[in-house]
Parts: sequence; C-alpha cells; structure tokens
Amino acid sequence: MRPYSTNQIAPPSVMKLLSILFLFSTLSPGCKKLPSTQMEYIDYVEDMNNQYIQSMKYGSLEFSSFYKPPSYLILQDYRDELGTNDMVLTRKNPYENWLTFTFRIRTENGQHPLDFMNKDKYDYFKKLEYYINAEKDFLLVTNNTNDTLNCQQYHMERNYGAAPYLNLNVAFSRSELKNKEFSLLYFDRVFNQDWIEFHYNDHETDELLENIL
Repeated sequence: MRPYSTNQIAPPSVMKLLSILFLFSTLSPGCKKLPSTQMEYIDYVEDMNNQYIQSMKYGSLEFSSFYKPPSYLILQDYRDELGTNDMVLTRKNPYENWLTFTFRIRTENGQHPLDFMNKDKYDYFKKLEYYINAEKDFLLVTNNTNDTLNCQQYHMERNYGAAPYLNLNVAFSRSELKNKEFSLLYFDRVFNQDWIEFHYNDHETDELLENIL
C-alpha cells in the first residue's frame, strides 16, 4: 500500500501523534523545570547541571566555583523553618549584601592539593601558609562594565587531608556590582594555571526566588 500522498489527510490517530511530536519539537532542549518549593530550590542550586556549580579541568586538577545566592544561604542556615516565606523575606539582610562563593581545588588521583606534586616536605607547609595567609588578590569578581571587586571575606577550610580537595570560602561586596552578570576570576600562583574564569547570570536567581515565594 502506498504511503499517504501529499493531498491525503491522515487519520485522526496519526494527526494526534504528529501534534504531540510537534509540541515536543518546539520545546527548547535547554528548558528546565523551575523549583516550586524551598527544598526544590536548594536541590536546584546544588545541581551541577545548573549554573551555580561550575568546574574546569586542567590536567590532573579540577577547579570549581559554587556561587551561593543569598536566598540559598538563608534556606540553608534556617532549615528548621523551611516552608515559611517570611523566613526568607525578613532575613534578606545582611545576606543580600554579599556575593558568596566556595571555590574548590581537587586532584584527579585523590591526593590532597596541599600534597600534590610536592618535591619535599616543605612544599606542603609553603602551600598551607599561602592559602591561609593569602592576600586575597588571586580571587576577583568582574562584570561586563569592567568593574573589579576585591575579595572582602576569605576563609580556607582545614580538612586535614580527610577529603581530596581544598575549599576556599570567599565573599565580595554586592553593593559595588553594577549589574546581574559577573565572573569569578581565580589566578593560580601555586599550580601555574594562570587565570580561570567562571561566568554567572543572576537574573535566573530572581526568577527562581519569585517561583517559591
């Protein structure tokens, strides 16, 4: 039997199938389901498929940046009060005054970064001293207006080799930021990887927050 010719009308069942296929074909492949509850919001921000956690590999090293929006930090700090919208709205200050990140350095072979590629036992202590007493100018935030924000708060997490990574918690004054798009820049003076950039668009964060409140 010949297939349908161009002037024939397909049966209703075929037309319904074609309508469904057309609907799916018009949906953007990047379309994501937005969170509708506070717990879904936390999971969304922590999902590596979304923009908040970004990573780059250089040889045996992985550098990652976790941007933590103010609303995410509030929900994390007050988990016992999840479900009450006022909990977020009444605690926006001082959270919204800061751009907060956790910057992580991880090795591929499971070694702690402070032990990685050391020539002698003194290399460990040189790295440790550098990351504890860093002048903080190796982490910067910039935006497309060429403004540069210097790190205002800095803390290196000590895990004493219990995990194969090094966490650096940093914060920048949001009041100096002119728009919602920005990049975290890291200049690596220890492993010689030069500048590493992670770009963020905070417009999505506003949309996510509106969706759960």
